[in-house]
Amino acid sequence: MPDDFNRSATTTDATYSTEQIESAYNVKWICYPILLILGTVGNLLNMLILSGIKSRNSTNVYLAFVATADLVVLWFHLPQHIHDSEESYVSTLSTEARAKYEVPFRQFEGIQRWGQETAIQLSDWTLLIFSCERLLTSLRPFYFRERCSVNTAIVMECVLLFLCMLFNLYGPVQSYYCLGTPEYASNETVCIQNTEWLANWVPVEERATIVVVIFKFVAMIALNSALACTLYHSWHSTASLKNGAPFHGPEPYVKSNRILGASTLLYLAAQLPSLVMKIIMYSHDHYGGATLSDSTQQFATPFVQMTFLANYALNFYIYFSVSKRFREEVRSIRRRFARKSPRQSPKSSVGDLPLRVMVAGSSQLTLVSQSSVCETLDMVMSPTPTLAPIPEIEIESDVESEQDEKGPPPPRGRSGPRFSIGNIELQR
Repeated sequence: MPDDFNRSATTTDATYSTEQIESAYNVKWICYPILLILGTVGNLLNMLILSGIKSRNSTNVYLAFVATADLVVLWFHLPQHIHDSEESYVSTLSTEARAKYEVPFRQFEGIQRWGQETAIQLSDWTLLIFSCERLLTSLRPFYFRERCSVNTAIVMECVLLFLCMLFNLYGPVQSYYCLGTPEYASNETVCIQNTEWLANWVPVEERATIVVVIFKFVAMIALNSALACTLYHSWHSTASLKNGAPFHGPEPYVKSNRILGASTLLYLAAQLPSLVMKIIMYSHDHYGGATLSDSTQQFATPFVQMTFLANYALNFYIYFSVSKRFREEVRSIRRRFARKSPRQSPKSSVGDLPLRVMVAGSSQLTLVSQSSVCETLDMVMSPTPTLAPIPEIEIESDVESEQDEKGPPPPRGRSGPRFSIGNIELQR
């Protein structure tokens, strides 16, 4: 998470003034709550839709893990956002008062950093695994489609979660070790410099972090470029033509490729500013390369952070724009909630009354609703006609009269079963 781009920045240069830097930070105060709301609603809808799909496959598993990880990334950034929003107030406090103010943030900082970094790695690597699976399935469809099952995807995600937690173990270890040491409780920088094993661990951690970030970005471009070339070749080659039209493959497979392509474009666009900033800072710290001025880092930090978080807040809306299935599920959810919402009208109408009671022989119609509201309407009613009694002789059926004239039917033998075909009877 690009929270420390301006960790050593000061305003000694005149590239950007203090007013410009403060106005740039307004972007962070405004955009983060919007991204938090959009990401929470979108990822919850994503999980609700995926849980209701009966025909589950590995794509549903990957999207569910990505949605869960994105929620963790957005919400675990909230303590840091609250802490940064009170920076003007904290700067007016004394050293002792400031240390007391930051105690709850420091106590949660280890878990916050560990959880957020783990969720970031889980979301990014899940997208990489998804890309690799799509590429393998496009190269050898009959072999890999059977092996890329739901159980395989769940096992891979569990192993990936464990590795991500192990990779980001430095955050909680360093934070809680310094917090538990009285002489370093209020200053992490001094704690790291005066602790030998932490001082040796920091360069390895920084090098591993920058290598992983670059590898993920390059691998994402390489895998999806290879996938795009493979799909283009398979769709437009003569071997895949059927009746003169390109063969597009099974519909779920095509939908997965659309979702993957849109998610990859969002990832690359959102991660590029953060990647550039990290490379510039790392090259300056370790190789003496050119760097950005302090005020430039401070001015750019809010924009880079919000762009970075947009990758974890807007995934569902990308799915909604490219997938017809997601749009249909959202409409279904909206109709379901619309049916459950009570409809109340200010006045009861005749059409809304479920029970109608009519008193025979009267000229009034009484309507009674479920809320015990009665309405009486005057109606012109014709008298009920009286039917004359029917003679008993007219009730006799024609069949009985014919039987009396012809006599009883002749007895039928029961020596064997009888079959009837139309009007012809067969007896054997």
